[in-house]
Amino acid sequence: MTAEEGAFNTKMSGYRIAVEHSFGKVVKLWSFLAFKNSLQIGLSPIGTYYAIAVLLTNLHTCLYSSQISLQFKVTPPSVNHYFCLEF
Repeated sequence: MTAEEGAFNTKMSGYRIAVEHSFGKVVKLWSFLAFKNSLQIGLSPIGTYYAIAVLLTNLHTCLYSSQISLQFKVTPPSVNHYFCLEF
């Protein structure tokens, strides 16, 4: 591995950790998604549950910020802007 590739991997690892924190935040806020026994493919709309959980987690981030927004130095949008209620 070249020095340039090593520097790139080091920088990207910080972003990877931030993304992993976002997955962790979804499971932390909506703990029923972590119960493997209660969610079964074909018997529960797992994809729909997860999509709604991500939507609500994004809403939570708009209201309370997050580690991810701090990592990327981005201010979360307002709730109205997130739901395209204002331009």
